[in-house]
Amino acid sequence: LTMSSRVTMKDLESAVKAINQSAGFTNPEYNTVGSYRLDQAYGGIKLVQVVSESGGIKEVSRDGYGTKKQLYSFLQRLLFHLKDRKNPRVEKC
Repeated sequence: LTMSSRVTMKDLESAVKAINQSAGFTNPEYNTVGSYRLDQAYGGIKLVQVVSESGGIKEVSRDGYGTKKQLYSFLQRLLFHLKDRKNPRVEKC
């Protein structure tokens, strides 16, 4: 994507899938502890990590719910840093 391109949900979902694969999750369920997923509210979106089998989550991306473009930029930076890590479980970047 270029800076002027529109970021779609498919773009974000693809990036989250790559993050989950880096973390060793090939097809995580909604409540797979340690996996990552998108969370939407208030017209915005953020990256969260599942922390309990009941689906409890913690925010990974900063600043709460943002735009798709902001989150996509964050996800791309995260993927860049995960590429060479042996233990891809991440906290807030």
